[in-house]
Amino acid sequence: MGEQDPAISRAFVEASVPAAYDRFMRPQLFEPWASALIAAAELGLGLRVLDVASGTGVVAHAAADMVGPSGAVTASDISAAMLDVNRSRAGREGAAPMEFVECSATSLPFPTANFDAVLCQHSLQFIPDRVAAVSEMRRVLVSAGVAAVSVWVKGSPHGLFSPVVETLAAAGLPEPFPDAYLWSTHCMSEAELRHTFLSAGFATVSIDTRSITAVWPDSATATAAVQGMPYGPLVASLPKEQRQAILDEIAARLGHEADGSVRCETSALVAVSRG
Repeated sequence: MGEQDPAISRAFVEASVPAAYDRFMRPQLFEPWASALIAAAELGLGLRVLDVASGTGVVAHAAADMVGPSGAVTASDISAAMLDVNRSRAGREGAAPMEFVECSATSLPFPTANFDAVLCQHSLQFIPDRVAAVSEMRRVLVSAGVAAVSVWVKGSPHGLFSPVVETLAAAGLPEPFPDAYLWSTHCMSEAELRHTFLSAGFATVSIDTRSITAVWPDSATATAAVQGMPYGPLVASLPKEQRQAILDEIAARLGHEADGSVRCETSALVAVSRG
């Protein structure tokens, strides 16, 4: 999850969040995005990979499958609770050995030029000092290594997130952390992302805009994903009737297909820098 304002960090590391994140958001949203990020990085067998702000390990475990037993994957995150879920999925046959390290994204406890690839999925936007985080990614990369980062893009659809923050703000609920309902602060423009990479010392960076449609089987499953967001503990703390009214409003904003499924378009920037 990266190094955040302490209030944001507390929202992400609440013990109730990781399991719901893994159940209601990983297969529907973050596994497809992980595939896109890993494809952009062009990982191969035998590589040493670091997944920064790994969360429950969607990218890390997909990378472990790609680099195989001759490679190695390290998953780092500021949240011990997230890493516990991450660690529980390790050890699949044919996958790379994995290490799990609790640390800040802006102070990685690894030697210089230690990894062939560094990945970071949809977390950089939550880190106040983004240049410091990307500088650390560059530092731990070998000279011919690849860095691949995805972030939500400003001015584009963001699936569940916009309806959630709009509903909570309209209900007058207190923000769980500063600017929690100002969704634009959790996104980046192409210019901002490019500036971050170049300011961190990367000579060049290529940036593409990608879109993926996330699908939940029904409204109840889609709105349950709120439990896996940093807003989850706030919603869970509400009285039962108020909590249900909030979930019903989120469902109404999301809408649904004729078969009852909920489909949400999401758009992100994928930045890649090599060598």
